[in-house]
Amino acid sequence: MVSDVPVGSFLSGGLDSSLITVLAKEYGDKDFQCFTITYPSSENILDHFVDDTPYATMISQLLAKTQIMINIKPDVAPLLERLVWHMDEPIADPAIIIDRNPADVLFAL
Repeated sequence: MVSDVPVGSFLSGGLDSSLITVLAKEYGDKDFQCFTITYPSSENILDHFVDDTPYATMISQLLAKTQIMINIKPDVAPLLERLVWHMDEPIADPAIIIDRNPADVLFAL
């Protein structure tokens, strides 16, 4: 990978981001960092998503890469009017309809 700026990877702990991070280490910049976004478990009441953070940490330790954890708390109500203004056109991608999983579309090519 050639870049004028430092290169990093978004490491969620899932299969696709882990694979991309491994390949980036193997074939790219040896000094890149991994970024993982987390949120408090109290915000997971409705969705019941599985926390992939331990898997992201395991991959970053296995590759001996610096992992930067960014903890966010969803609070979009005050920003709603501004978000709608920035997204002033319909956003749709028919390719996602296949399985509603962008990784499936990426690896199906």
